[in-house]
Amino acid sequence: MLGLIIGGLNDYRELSIRVNVVKTADGSSLVSLGNTKVMAGVKVEVGKPFEDTPDEAH
Repeated sequence: MLGLIIGGLNDYRELSIRVNVVKTADGSSLVSLGNTKVMAGVKVEVGKPFEDTPDEAH
């Protein structure tokens, strides 16, 4: 995705959003706005609940 964001009256900054940029993550993105870049990644692992609290998430 590529676009422009208006920050002020005449302040245009390029916006870019890329997804799945980290191949070892279950989900990731790279967002660029002007000179600012933010990368986020998520790794998920399914586990077993504790025996004494089988209905609670941990």
